[in-house]
Amino acid sequence: MVDPLFSLVIPAYNPGTDLVRTWDKLLPFLDMQRRRWEVIFVCDGCRDGSDMALLSWKRDCHHNIRVLRSRTNRGKGHAVRRGLLRARGDFRIFTDVDLAYSLEMVHMVANQLTCGDDV
Repeated sequence: MVDPLFSLVIPAYNPGTDLVRTWDKLLPFLDMQRRRWEVIFVCDGCRDGSDMALLSWKRDCHHNIRVLRSRTNRGKGHAVRRGLLRARGDFRIFTDVDLAYSLEMVHMVANQLTCGDDV
């Protein structure tokens, strides 16, 4: 049986320095995971170059990271929904680009989704 895939959706609208902080926390988080993860950044009409930065960073990264881009800002709800619908994971979680729900909390939710298995 193949391990389940977890999808983490992160909507973003002109996140500025929050994006760098999130990226710097995300990579160690992914490195410590035992299970398969994908991360989907949804750039919702970003005009600050966030989408280009993410595309550049992910080239040097071995993790499963995707970047979805929208030309116009349609709001957080739309961005989250779009990311969740495009996610491939058996389990789908989202947090804000400023990590309002911390990666530790994301890990805890993933554990709960798998009935307490060590994620």
